[in-house]
Parts: sequence; C-alpha cells; structure tokens
Amino acid sequence: MVKIPDLTNKQLVSQISKYAKILAQLTGERDKRTQVNDTDDLYTKSEVEQRIKARAATAPAAEEDNLLSFDDEEINAMDDLASKQDIKSEGEDEEVRVTQLLKLSKEDLAALQANKKKIQK
Repeated sequence: MVKIPDLTNKQLVSQISKYAKILAQLTGERDKRTQVNDTDDLYTKSEVEQRIKARAATAPAAEEDNLLSFDDEEINAMDDLASKQDIKSEGEDEEVRVTQLLKLSKEDLAALQANKKKIQK
C-alpha cells in the first residue's frame, strides 16, 4: 500500500478518476434512495451536521409565523379560578354527585312504574 504523498502525478490523477467514478455511482444510488425515503442515515457525519444546521436556520422563521401570544392577566385569572375550584372540599363533591344520582334514579323509577302499569293492564 502506497501513501498518498508518495504517489506520482500520473498515479494521483489515476486514483482521483477511479474514485471519482465510484463516488459518482455511490451518490447516484443515494439520490435514488433519498427520493423514496430521505433520512439522515443516508449521509456522512459532516453532511448530517450541515443538514441539522440548515434545519435550524430555517426552523426559527417557520416558528415565528405560528407563534401564539398569551395574555398574562387572562392566564392568571384562569389559574385563580382553577385554584378556587380545587379548594372545594371533597364532601361537597360527594353530595353533588349523590344528589344527581338520586334525581336520575327518581326519574328512572317513575318511568319504570309507568311501564309496569302498562304491562299489568
């Protein structure tokens, strides 16, 4: 194996043309594969770094278009309301739930009694 600095000019040109053909074939195959599924694993480390930098450069511009602005006062009011609702005792919640269940049960009971009278006749 010969070191690159030890190559003659003719050998150097020969090696460049040989590897240029191989490189062209490899990049051609990669281009075909990227048309199907363009993933970072088809690129060298330096190319991946360049792609990441390019994405980072274009990403802030896209994000600026879709930014939401929030009103701090409105957020604070919503937080206060949520904290007040959390303060309710669990007993109150249970009473409300039981009351609602009893109301539903009375309505269902009335409907069932009406159906029962119809069936008996």
